[in-house]
Amino acid sequence: MVTPGVAASDAVDSIVGLATVALVRDDYAAALAAYDMLRARRPSSPVAELGRAYALAKLGRRGEASQAIDRAEALGGPPANVARLRALVR
Repeated sequence: MVTPGVAASDAVDSIVGLATVALVRDDYAAALAAYDMLRARRPSSPVAELGRAYALAKLGRRGEASQAIDRAEALGGPPANVARLRALVR
C-alpha cells in the first residue's frame, strides 16, 4: 500500500531531481519546466520560485526572473539566495 503523503513527497523529490539534472546540463528550458511543475504541486515553495528565477535569468528572461525572486522572498526564501539571484539578474 502506498501512503499518499509519501507518494507526493517522492514526486516532489523526483521533480527537484529533474530540475537539478537539467541545470547541470545547462538545459535551462527543461529546468524551468521542472520548476513550473514543482510550483504547480507546491505553490508556496520558495525553492520552486528560486529555481524558476535562476532558469529564467539564464534564459535571458530577466523581468520574469525578477518577479520570481520577489515571490521567493515573499514566501520566505533564504535571504542569501535571494540576494545572489538579484545580483545575477541585474
